[in-house]
Amino acid sequence: MGNKKLIALKDFGSVMYDLKNDLGETFDLTRVLPTEKSQIEQEYLKWETELMKPLWDEGPIWMPITRHIHKSLMSNGEPEYKHLWGKK
Repeated sequence: MGNKKLIALKDFGSVMYDLKNDLGETFDLTRVLPTEKSQIEQEYLKWETELMKPLWDEGPIWMPITRHIHKSLMSNGEPEYKHLWGKK
């Protein structure tokens, strides 16, 4: 909400960044603003219930790769598979 960005991964947790003051997403605000993070999570969960089920998914072969990419995003790291889609 506002300048805040929430990244959540099922069974892994979530992180929250302030894009106005931390565009590089280097400082997780989870411990600093727990109430605001909780409010954003509640809004997200409410919004998610309004979505239709996906018409397809990536399937079991790609799930480990997708999960790794999401974990890397949450820790502000570079995915190990980056070389597969372009620049090294």
